Amino acid sequence: MKKKRLYIHIGTHKTGTTSLQNFLFANRKKLADAGVSYPEIGIDEGAQHVLGGNLVKGLGLSVFGHTKPKRSNIAEFPLWKELASHLVTTPMKSVLVSTEEFEWLSRPEVIRNYLFDIDVKIVIYLRRQDKYLESLYQTFVKGPRHLAQPFPAWLNKAMSVWKIHDYFSLLSRWADIFGRENLIVRIFEKEVQSGLERGFLSLIGISSELADLFEIPPKTWDQARRETIDVRCLEVIRLGNQMDIPRSRRENLLRTLVDLSKNLEAAGRIEKQLSTLQERESIMSAVARSNQLVFREYFGSSSDLFSS
Repeated sequence: MKKKRLYIHIGTHKTGTTSLQNFLFANRKKLADAGVSYPEIGIDEGAQHVLGGNLVKGLGLSVFGHTKPKRSNIAEFPLWKELASHLVTTPMKSVLVSTEEFEWLSRPEVIRNYLFDIDVKIVIYLRRQDKYLESLYQTFVKGPRHLAQPFPAWLNKAMSVWKIHDYFSLLSRWADIFGRENLIVRIFEKEVQSGLERGFLSLIGISSELADLFEIPPKTWDQARRETIDVRCLEVIRLGNQMDIPRSRRENLLRTLVDLSKNLEAAGRIEKQLSTLQERESIMSAVARSNQLVFREYFGSSSDLFSS
């Protein structure tokens, strides 16, 4: 009997994941018609974020290294038991789960060891690192982390301690467990140009004819709040994170500043560049060797795929 296939979309962060997940959730009936199950197991805002959180936070397997484990084994999480059961019982030929929480998973082998009899494909999009880090910082400031650290200090820690800019190490962490041949790697900027949603459907085996039936859902507030805003508006939020602002008031402030940023953009007065030219050059210099390995081993190219 042919093994059931599981596609695990692991991000990365800031590669259109929220929009893509909302698209998949809104079209889950059409996915099912095409033989792909997008299960409502651990669903939060259209994605299986709770499944990812179970491992990164619940098992204390975060690349950031500061999460105290709540459980000792993946089998202790009911949602993972439910997913394992679903993989056996679903009539669909494949199952898809998506959460960028998996980008922060330090030991992917916990998945492989638990779902040992499943054909797993890992899907990941990569974004040019200077843009990725700037956008990620904005998310950390605007989101539930309430980051109050200035960008230069955060950037230094991100690169020197967490090393989240090293894509070759990230890919190797998953390839060492699932096999490089089972990683589906795409360059985010190129996929956006050709159509992110249709490209994703294609790589999970959905024909262009069926893809024509899928619909793009309206943009949600969660999507809008994750988009890049004016850096002056971002600074107001960062400073506010240093204070004990009630949640409802902080949410109102965020909405106000997101709207203000949109107005600034419409008027051609928006400022989006957070890093200096020197910082951007330093980032791309630091990842040059890692990127060369990624381009060579996963794309068979000696060119800089982020610059073309």
